[in-house]
Amino acid sequence: MQTDEPAADVPTGNNNKDIYEKRRNLIADGCKSISKENYASTSVRNNIKIDPVHNIRYCPIPKIGTTFWVRALTVLSSNGRLKSPFEIGRGNEDLLYWRNLPDDKKAHYLASGQSFIFVRDPYSRLYSGYEDKLFHVNLGFWQSLGLRIVRERVGTNSEDLMYGHDVTFPEFVKFILKQNDDNSSINVHFRPMHLLCDPCRFQYDFVGYLETFSQDANFLLTKWHKEFNDFTLDIGQFEKEAAIDTAKKKVKTVFSAKKICSDIKVPFKYLLMKTWRDLQIRGYLSKNVNFPYQGDVDNVTPNEFLDAIVKGLEQDQNWAAIKLQRNEALIQAYRQVPLEDMERLKQFFHRDCLLFGYDDRPETLFDRTKPLEHDFLYFEDFL
Repeated sequence: MQTDEPAADVPTGNNNKDIYEKRRNLIADGCKSISKENYASTSVRNNIKIDPVHNIRYCPIPKIGTTFWVRALTVLSSNGRLKSPFEIGRGNEDLLYWRNLPDDKKAHYLASGQSFIFVRDPYSRLYSGYEDKLFHVNLGFWQSLGLRIVRERVGTNSEDLMYGHDVTFPEFVKFILKQNDDNSSINVHFRPMHLLCDPCRFQYDFVGYLETFSQDANFLLTKWHKEFNDFTLDIGQFEKEAAIDTAKKKVKTVFSAKKICSDIKVPFKYLLMKTWRDLQIRGYLSKNVNFPYQGDVDNVTPNEFLDAIVKGLEQDQNWAAIKLQRNEALIQAYRQVPLEDMERLKQFFHRDCLLFGYDDRPETLFDRTKPLEHDFLYFEDFL
């Protein structure tokens, strides 16, 4: 499971409860300075997912471990049938959706139980959304959002353009800012967190941070182990399982996109290299592990490519250094964004930073006087 350097207090030992209370108080204080009438939140409760057996309500925010937590709640509600969140395929989660409940059931669930959310540094979340949905192969987003952004770049609605496969991070940032200025609906993967779960109207018993995911997840899962006799989730080494799980999904995605290579006029090797780089950016594969193919890759099978990835994952590497690649890539991406757009992003992220305790003007992203500490190009053109 992806984690980054903490932007807030790290829960350790006996101070866990104090840290989590501090997070709730931070939200409460921030809400006092926010006019609730300035934004709508009618869809927030519709977004909530529920483990009906134990009445645990979760408000998922994309790009903050949502797949893991939905699966974990499915394990919790399975009465011991499931042991690991990675046994569950995407889309097979057995949870209730708030929007599908009758009013009397909603009242029942609100009267008891517990609720939680996980949040993340807004700059990191926006960048992660770009990397996952537009940098790496994603036909749905390449055909929709990517295509819109590319058409703005080339200034045409030509039908020859079918996919926006080469959107740069600065282009993406400028587009999101324009959507915000125009009061257009921003995709949930990039929409500010407070608009998705509205902590000023809906209080959450537990607020976790992606930056301290391991500590927060262990605290929450240990708590459930103590409270529920039927909770059998094996916490285990989520990092390694998450890496393999992600690799499998990425391989499936990239091979399903092989059919569009002639449409976007790129060789299939271009897509495979993007997948390899995606895993390096995520801090799973070392940047020192080279792409495994030199020549033609058209006959490479999904299993062969996955085997090559797993081999790279299992190499004896400095895993602490590999995790730092996430931050290196993030800084490199934001270094390309004009400062005037960075200042606009500061305003775009202001409420999320206020409510969740993040720096709205991080020096590492705004200070352009310091040279990059590495020369590895995470977002190079592979053609």
